[in-house]
Amino acid sequence: ELGTFKTKLIINKGTADESEKEITITVTEKGTDPVEPKAIFSITDPQVLMQEGFDVPAAANFPPTGWTVEKPGASSQQWKAGNPNSSNFNTIDENSTYSAVIAYDDNSIVDTWLKSDIISVPEHATLEFYAGYSGSWLSGGYMTLYASTDGGITWSDKLWTNGTDDIPGLAWTWTQQKVDLSAYVGKDVRFAWQYYGQGGDLAGIDGVNISAYEPDVKMNINVGDYINIK
Repeated sequence: ELGTFKTKLIINKGTADESEKEITITVTEKGTDPVEPKAIFSITDPQVLMQEGFDVPAAANFPPTGWTVEKPGASSQQWKAGNPNSSNFNTIDENSTYSAVIAYDDNSIVDTWLKSDIISVPEHATLEFYAGYSGSWLSGGYMTLYASTDGGITWSDKLWTNGTDDIPGLAWTWTQQKVDLSAYVGKDVRFAWQYYGQGGDLAGIDGVNISAYEPDVKMNINVGDYINIK
């Protein structure tokens, strides 16, 4: 069957060093010869550079190690560990215990930043995360993702916002966002999610993942052949 499939690869099965890794297989061609059918496919093995679900042992330990929270706004509200009442992230990740959430304020401007640790960006890197919010309240408060290449001194690179990119009226839900990091190859980068507004709605971030994929390794294999992956 043609297409892209995620599967588990067991390494060193049956030994003390046995481990499991998720890989992506893309089948691009398949043969029609009934005697010797062949398929041409590629295997993609991601290198995980950052993985954060904000599942700290206790909400009091937020933010995670290497992350910081800043609150330049007048409101006392800031990023913290918590769970939306009706849209817990464990409906997406059953192991989730907390998300990074920010509450709204009807009386003061909320301006709070959730800043990541610094990573060195290799080729073929992508940032993925889930943003939770309601499109009905975008005029009152919105989130923006920024990147900094000077350690967090300046934040001029805007990578994503839900202030203009989404449909007003959208009910509160988690949506996955993907950001290509090719513009930052070879640079040390820090990322930050800012919530800004007054009278908006609860918002959240979860499932942050930065992975780099090596160029595909293409293979031509017969049915029944074994693949030796090192």
